[in-house]
Amino acid sequence: MTQGGVTHDYKSMAQVSPLVGYNSATKQGGTAMEKTKLLAKVGLLGVMLFAAVALAVGQAPGDDSEAVRQVESRFHQAFVAGDAKTLDALLTPDFVWMHGDGAVWPKQQLLDLIRSGKLNYKRDEIDSVKIALYGSAAVVVGHDARERDTGEKLDYNYTTTYVKQSGEWHIALYHSSHCPCAKPPSIPK
Repeated sequence: MTQGGVTHDYKSMAQVSPLVGYNSATKQGGTAMEKTKLLAKVGLLGVMLFAAVALAVGQAPGDDSEAVRQVESRFHQAFVAGDAKTLDALLTPDFVWMHGDGAVWPKQQLLDLIRSGKLNYKRDEIDSVKIALYGSAAVVVGHDARERDTGEKLDYNYTTTYVKQSGEWHIALYHSSHCPCAKPPSIPK
């Protein structure tokens, strides 16, 4: 067959296929051993392709999920510790916390509230955490039960949006929606 001035001999190409490893023009499917070898070669090719993609991205997807999970844990621990330095390092410069009642706190406002002692937590427990990766972005959803130093209990579902910058995961957006069973929190002024 001739296409664009180039002659393709598909019959002879099939006869010497290095992937298949047997003369596919004269055999009707090969022996069980040949089929097993074919599956092994296809499987090996798949593993090699996955490894190449993982190296190109920098980490295997499982590693990114675990890295995001670790940052998520550090984020919530920092609230209990009142650790503004850790929060500052974990948050992007344009970070925003959107509250269920419509309040919007930029990064600096959150850090100021933590540093001043106006926003203190004695408990911050997350559960039902699910992580979805989208290349250099990740979305985490979960449930959070917090308690402030004043004894006020908070119960909400949340979404955290992550971006990977210079090989590190940072939090760009945090959104909390208070569960129907919980009363809205008092917002420190």
